[in-house]
Amino acid sequence: EDFQSYDLSDTWSDSEITIDPCWKAYSNYQSSWEFYPYIADAGNNNKAIAMYGEDNFYSVLATPSFAEPLNTLYLSFKMANVTTAANSEMMVGVMSDPNDISTFDTISVVRCLLYSAWQHFEIPLSQYEGEGLYIAFVTPQGATSITYLDDITISTTPNCVVPTNV
Repeated sequence: EDFQSYDLSDTWSDSEITIDPCWKAYSNYQSSWEFYPYIADAGNNNKAIAMYGEDNFYSVLATPSFAEPLNTLYLSFKMANVTTAANSEMMVGVMSDPNDISTFDTISVVRCLLYSAWQHFEIPLSQYEGEGLYIAFVTPQGATSITYLDDITISTTPNCVVPTNV
C-alpha cells in the first residue's frame, strides 16, 4: 500500500482515518486539532501514514486479515522519522483482533536512526507461531515520536535470502 490514492483533506482533523475499510487505523491520542494516524503529505508528491507515540499514547495500523498462515509471509515497508528525536521506533507484529491492542504480539522493533530520511525495512514473519490474522504496526509508548509509514508490501516468504548491502 502506497497511500497515494487517498485524499489528504479527508484525514486531517477527522476522528477516524479514511482509508481502505479492510485496514484498521486508530490511536488513543486525541487533541482538539489533530488525530492520528492520518494520511500525511510526505513531500515530493508522496503520501504516507503518520503515526504518533508519546508517554501514554500509541497509534495502530493493522492490515486486512490473511487467510494463509502469517508465518509464510514477508513484510517490507519504508519508514521515516519526522520528529527531532534522535531515533523513532515502530513495533511490528501480529494481532488476533485489530480493534484490541491487548492482542498485539511484537515480532520486531525497527528504528529510524536519521531525521527526515526514508529507511527500508524487511521482516520475515517465518518465526511467528501464533493464531493472529492481521499484521500490525504500533508506535511504542515513551518518547514523543511522529513516524511516517509508506510502501507497505506483503508477499510470500522468498525461497532464497534477499541480498542486502550489495
